[in-house]
Parts: sequence; structure tokens; C-alpha cells
Amino acid sequence: PIRDPQTTPHPTITRRLKKKALEDAREAKRRLDGMVKQCYKHIIYLAPTGDYERSVSFARLSKDTQSALNGSDVWEELREQRKAFNPGEFNSSVLLHNLRDNDYNRPLSEIRDSFWSNPHKPLLPTGTSELQDAIYGAVASGDIELVNPEGEVYPVPGRGDINVSANNIRFRRATCPTCRKPTRECEGHPACPTCGMSPDECSCSQTGTTDDPDQSDSPPEPGGQPDLADKTGHWQITFNFNTNVNPNEPDENLLHLMRELANRFDKGAVQHINQTTQITITGEQEDIEALEALAKEARASSNVIPL
Repeated sequence: PIRDPQTTPHPTITRRLKKKALEDAREAKRRLDGMVKQCYKHIIYLAPTGDYERSVSFARLSKDTQSALNGSDVWEELREQRKAFNPGEFNSSVLLHNLRDNDYNRPLSEIRDSFWSNPHKPLLPTGTSELQDAIYGAVASGDIELVNPEGEVYPVPGRGDINVSANNIRFRRATCPTCRKPTRECEGHPACPTCGMSPDECSCSQTGTTDDPDQSDSPPEPGGQPDLADKTGHWQITFNFNTNVNPNEPDENLLHLMRELANRFDKGAVQHINQTTQITITGEQEDIEALEALAKEARASSNVIPL
């Protein structure tokens, strides 16, 4: 058959039109997907407002490339809101910081579930493996111990021996072998200066006699008392400030507290921070940008509102 040039396009033109139509369709789909993703920029999560109260909080993804349809973007935002941990951040010190008094003497399975159901605790990225490592580290450091229903200490020779799904294994604060009190409450048991034995085993302290007759009835010399056992432990401190500050006469007590916290941070005594600070300051735009840059370098989220 003879092709009519007025009604039938050339095959080359047909291929070009088809290729362009496909490219236009792909580009339209890409733009549509981008606009749909931009419609999902908010995250809703539960935040604690008290010991037993919860409130609904909102967070908005700030970057154009982020979307609430992307799980990685959501997790990163939750990390900025201190509602989740990134891989490698959760360890025994962080575990102890996030434990509350009512968490002790609970089964391991409930502790595991609390990191997914309790808004007071951030989410764990890998779940059981990181929790196992943290519990094992706390047991190895002597901060906690695992016990069976009879109260007997459960041996933990390795990380794999911790079954976070167990309902009959609980953990508690490690107890002092002398007074059976939690180590954090134990005031120490100094050894006898004469025989070097503990108070429970020492006969000198019970009879009031010593091997040295010159010191048996003499009062102790000043500063001669034996030092108490080391009371160093992990402590969780919460500060709540809501006060006006006079720029001309700043509160010396508040400044002293801030300096002490900075000193302890500089000495390496601070192991975990979970803090939200909201302050109103006076300064230029450059000052605010400098603070935002410092916060970004410290991996802390910041939100500036002009007043």
C-alpha cells in the first residue's frame, strides 16, 4: 500500500512522539509523587506530661527531601525529639538513666515491652539485641542483678544468657552482700583497722578489744576513722526552671549551678543527657544563627521563634 504523507506520520516521527510521551509521563509521575510526599510532613506521637499522663505531640519535617512516608526520615525526626535512639547509642548507662523506680523487680519481658509501649522511654532501633547488650553491661558493672522467682541471683556468664522474653526472671538493683541493701543505698562497711575484717566478721569491734593495749581505751584520733567505701554510682537528676532573669543582676545561685554542671560535663562525669531547654534571649540575627550552628554541631535540634 502507498502511504499518504498527509494523513500517516513517518515511522521515525512516531517513535519520537512515543518516546517523548513516555518521558512526559514519567516526569509527571515523578512530580506527582513529590507533591504527594510533601503532603505528609507531620508526625504525631505520644509524649509524657507526668508520671502517668500522656499528651499528643506534633513534629514537622523541615527538609524538602523528607517525608513522613519514609521510615528513615520519621525515625530521624523522632531521634531529634528524643523519642528514639540511633544504632550504637543505647548502652548500660543509658539504660539505667531511662529506668524508673517502678521498673525494678519487674520481669524482663515487661521491661522489653516498655520500650515500645511507654512514652517515657525512647524506641530502640534493633530491639532485643541492644537491650540484651545494655542489661549485660549493667550486670557486669554491678549496677543490677537478675534474680529468679525465689530471689536467687541468676548467673549471667554472657550476653546470650539474657532472655528478654522471660517472665520468671526479674532484675533489681544489685545488693550489698553485707547489709543486703541495694548498693546505691548502702553506706559502706569499712574494714576493722585492727584485723582488717568486715564488721560482721570482726571480733574486735564486738568486744571492744584490740591487739594494741595502748589504743584499747583511748579515743580515736581526729581523722583516724577509716574511710567509708566508695559511694560512686549512677544518679539521675532532673531540673525544672521557669523563672525570669534580670540581665543586670543575674541569679548567682542559678549561675553557680550552671557552672557546676558544665564542670562535671568537662570532667566526663556526665554519661547521658535528656534535656529540653527553652530560653528567651536578646541578641542580633547573627547571634541566633551562631547558636543554631553550635546546636547543629552538637547534634541537638533547635527551634527559633522571633518574639
